[in-house]
Amino acid sequence: MDTKVGIVVVCLVVTISACVLSRSPVAEPNNPPQMSPLLTPPAYKASFFSRQEPQKEEQLFYEGLLLLFDPTQEDPRAAQSMLGSLLSAYPGGKWHDAATGVLGLLKERDDCHHRLATADKNISRFTVEIDKARQQNEQLQQDIRLLNEKCRAEAGTLQQENEQLKKDLQLLQRLEIQLNTREKEKR
Repeated sequence: MDTKVGIVVVCLVVTISACVLSRSPVAEPNNPPQMSPLLTPPAYKASFFSRQEPQKEEQLFYEGLLLLFDPTQEDPRAAQSMLGSLLSAYPGGKWHDAATGVLGLLKERDDCHHRLATADKNISRFTVEIDKARQQNEQLQQDIRLLNEKCRAEAGTLQQENEQLKKDLQLLQRLEIQLNTREKEKR
């Protein structure tokens, strides 16, 4: 269920971003960056069936969105404050659900940034631990090679001693046989 909500939220953010940001403003040194014409609140024409000015609720919502997508504003707290005031001033208003959705998206974005920062810290920590484990592994492999060489050298020495002992034992057996035969001859 959480993945479906996440997918819906991502789609909503992408849709809003695509609709709102048709082109990125280019800031010149003398001119401050200007907002896209798509972000400006709609102009209301006086007619018999339409209202003359936007309602305060709608104006708060658009101002919140303007603050949210303003390239000079890196921190969305002002937009969150504006949308929060809309929610508290107009709890059952026309733009309540939209403002709640935008605030939910902002909260989820903040949560994602926090999880990303935590993941980056964990990656750094695990990288250090992996490097340390690799160094220990290399040291252990070198120790094992040295021990194997030492064991081979000792095995070779023991093999030579064992062969010498066999020869000495055979010589001793021959000498014992000769001694026994001499004693029998003397008797």
